[in-house]
Amino acid sequence: MLQIDKLHFQIGNTKILKGISIDFQEGKVHGILGKNGAGKTSLFRSLYGFYKPTKGSISYFGQKINKEKMAFLETENYLYPYMRGREYLKLLKNDDALIDQWNAIFDLPLEQFSQEYSTGMKKKLAFIGVLLQDREILLLDEPFNGVDLESNEKIISIIQKLKGEKTILISSHILSTLSEISDQINVLEKGQFTQRIVKEDFESFEEQLKKDIQINIDELLNP
Repeated sequence: MLQIDKLHFQIGNTKILKGISIDFQEGKVHGILGKNGAGKTSLFRSLYGFYKPTKGSISYFGQKINKEKMAFLETENYLYPYMRGREYLKLLKNDDALIDQWNAIFDLPLEQFSQEYSTGMKKKLAFIGVLLQDREILLLDEPFNGVDLESNEKIISIIQKLKGEKTILISSHILSTLSEISDQINVLEKGQFTQRIVKEDFESFEEQLKKDIQINIDELLNP
């Protein structure tokens, strides 16, 4: 089990994560739902070790979390200029057969320079890189941003196949991208988790959210 206990993170005087405590069960897909600026990326970067928390702890089965157990798909993964797609992947796993096996799904031009890739192609290349690492915990920060509909469905299918084998955390600001594949959805608001919605309550939560938004719009347009 991945456990976060009273996690705080701030930049200067700005508090971003405000005492988060939550457990993530192994072998499940955990959705992290939040508006832009809610703290999703800061949470993932703190888990992976890019950010040092101000206070609090992160543990995995009672032990201090080891970065080697995680693979992190960032919202925008950095790709070195003049590095071909295959060269990037071989840095992560020097196995051409396995690289070609995963790329058969996405059909990327791996012999081209990565800077020639579109935004969606770069996201798919980075996603293959995460899969090649074969880590126990996958942190997927907005994995569907910028990809086309077909690739979106392929990513969903792969995540569903990995369910049970991996502990997967997926962030998004769009509810529908999480409700299809998550075992539970955790709502992050202003640096704190405010709700945990289990699968059987997804539909009612979405309906209530739509009603609240409509009421808010009506009030603003008809003061």
